[in-house]
Amino acid sequence: MRIAYDVTPTCHRHRSGVARYAVDLAESLVAAGVQVEPWCRLSRWRKRGWCHRPGGAAIRWYQEGLWPWRCGAEVVHGTDVRVPGWGPCARVATIHDVFHCLPMAVGWSSPAFAARARVHYAQSAARAHLLVAVSEATRQDVIAHLGVDPARIVAVPHGIDGRFAPQPPAAVAAARSALGLPEGYLLYVGAIAIRKNLPALVRAYAASTLRGRLPLVLAGGASDASAAVAEAVRACALGDWVRVVDFVPDAHLPGLYAGAAAVCLPSLYEGFGLPVLEAMACGAPVFTSDRGALAEVAGGHAVTADPDSVEAMAAALPRALDLSAEARARARDHARTFTWARCAQGHLAAYRRAIELRG
Repeated sequence: MRIAYDVTPTCHRHRSGVARYAVDLAESLVAAGVQVEPWCRLSRWRKRGWCHRPGGAAIRWYQEGLWPWRCGAEVVHGTDVRVPGWGPCARVATIHDVFHCLPMAVGWSSPAFAARARVHYAQSAARAHLLVAVSEATRQDVIAHLGVDPARIVAVPHGIDGRFAPQPPAAVAAARSALGLPEGYLLYVGAIAIRKNLPALVRAYAASTLRGRLPLVLAGGASDASAAVAEAVRACALGDWVRVVDFVPDAHLPGLYAGAAAVCLPSLYEGFGLPVLEAMACGAPVFTSDRGALAEVAGGHAVTADPDSVEAMAAALPRALDLSAEARARARDHARTFTWARCAQGHLAAYRRAIELRG
C-alpha cells in the first residue's frame, strides 16, 4: 500500500505528543512493509531540517489548494486533523481532540486561533472518507461535537516506545544529574499549559501531606499557564519545593519517569495522554484525572481524582505513592499492550476501510 503521509506536525525542535505519534506511527508502518511517502506543507520550509523522513525517504512539499491536485498514492493521511483534498486518494484524518469545540476552552486561546481550529475540524469531518480518533473518548467527542456518522470514525490508540521500561540505577542517576534533581520527586511531563491544570496541581500539592517531603517537578516548555503556575507557587509559599524545568531530552525521559515517586497528569482534558502509559511502563505510580481519555488510557491502574477539586487531588496524591509492587507490575503489563506495531495495524485497517468508503 502506498500512503501519502503528512509529516508537517514533526517539524519542531521539541516534539509534542502529536509529533511523536506522527514519527512513531510512520516508522512502524515502514517496518510493516508499507510505502510511506512523507509530505509536508510548504509553510514549514524553514523548519525542514526537523521534518521526519520515514525510512529516510525524501520530503515532498505541498501547498493546500494550489498543488499538487493528485499525488498518485492510494491513501493520503493527515496526521493532525488537516487532510489535503487530493483525488483520487482515499482520505484519512487523525483527530487528536476536539478541545476548541468544548465550552471549557473559551478564553484559553485567542478567538482567531480557536476559530481556525474549529474550521479545520469541520473541513476534515467533511473531506475525509474516514476519521481516526486516538481514543474512544475522543471518538465520542467527535461524534457529539462534529456530527460525524459513527461508521466513519474508528478509535486507534497510540503505542509507546519500547525504551519506556524499568531503568537501571545508572540511567535514573544520569537523568537526575542532568536536571539537578534530588532522589525522590513528584513529576509532571508536558507543556505548562492551561488545560493541564497545573495551578490546581500546585495548590493540591501544597495542601497534601507530601508538601515539604518531596519536591514537585514540572518538566516542559513554558506556555499559557506559566504565569499562573508561578503565582500559585508564590501564593502557597512553596519556594523551591516546586521546580519548573525545560523540555527533557528524550534520552533522559525514561530515567526521569523511573526515578519519580509518582507521576502526575491532572489535566482537565486530553485526547489521549501518553505520559500515563510511559510512566507506568517505567514502573512509576501514576496519579491522573478521573475523566475522559485519561481514565480510559489508565485502565484502572492509576490513582484518579476529580481535576476540578483541589481537595480531592490533595487526598489522592499520597495514595499514588502507596500503590503496591503488584499494582505497579499490573500497570506495567497494561502499558505494554499499547505498542506502535499494534497502532500501525489499526491504521492499516483504517486505510483499507477508507478505500472501501471512497468507492
